[in-house]
Amino acid sequence: GRVPALVDPNNNDFNVFESGAIMIYLVNRYDNQQKLMPQDDQQRSRVIQWMMWQIGGLGPMQGEAKHFVKEAPENIEYGVKRYVEETNRLYSVLERVLKQQGDNQHLVGNQCTIADIAMYPFLKTHYVACIDLENFPNVQKYLEHLSKESDFANAADTALQKLNKEYQQPKV
Repeated sequence: GRVPALVDPNNNDFNVFESGAIMIYLVNRYDNQQKLMPQDDQQRSRVIQWMMWQIGGLGPMQGEAKHFVKEAPENIEYGVKRYVEETNRLYSVLERVLKQQGDNQHLVGNQCTIADIAMYPFLKTHYVACIDLENFPNVQKYLEHLSKESDFANAADTALQKLNKEYQQPKV
């Protein structure tokens, strides 16, 4: 089967695959108080738009940048340049949006949503793709806010500890 995947034992062993689909399924099924997905149609649409942006843009591009920078068996300059530049461009998009939002510390509205949760691990591991958050002060502020405020950050940080140790070591 596909990974990530979820089998919901509370819903006739319903299967869901792909991280974004899993998150949307879980909030639709179990977030009765709508803490992670707004009820308002426009706000809900914005959350889903940011989810798709992360799933189709930032996630894959940062992943490819990480591969060519840290994991490729040989230096392929074209791959490094292409994916690091594209990842930087995507961080610039996020930087611009966060700057326009001013003091709002979340992507959509004034509450933490699944869009923030989806974004967090990629922003937290920016360094694996040679992204310097000094160039993106609003992204850095947003990440710091999520790290301090959100309950999910502790769980994500625990999962990221291995990756952090692995990529703080120089490539051999």
